[in-house]
Amino acid sequence: MFVVKIFNKNFKTNPILTKSIDKVKRLIATNRDHEIRTVTDMSSVEIISGNLDANNEGDEIIVEMMIKKVVRISPEDLESKLELDKFVKDIEHFCDQASQIEGLNYIPITFRK
Repeated sequence: MFVVKIFNKNFKTNPILTKSIDKVKRLIATNRDHEIRTVTDMSSVEIISGNLDANNEGDEIIVEMMIKKVVRISPEDLESKLELDKFVKDIEHFCDQASQIEGLNYIPITFRK
């Protein structure tokens, strides 16, 4: 499971940011094997993807690990198609890498040939 959180107190009134958030949701939903869930409050949107049913059943030991990556864009750069595309691509690339790690397809660089 991985989570993409987008924080901005004005995201609901910014149509460019709203469209970008919808694009990120579509990218995550179409490129992953798992369903996504979205949680929204007054200042953020949280997109959750992955195995959401990892409950502790029986005597299993569960370990959750997280990697935090921050991608920033200024409100002025939202107006630039080039900067906006770069912003969305950075998010998409991170989600692709997270999916590979989650699906055990990732090979650390020290083990690559």
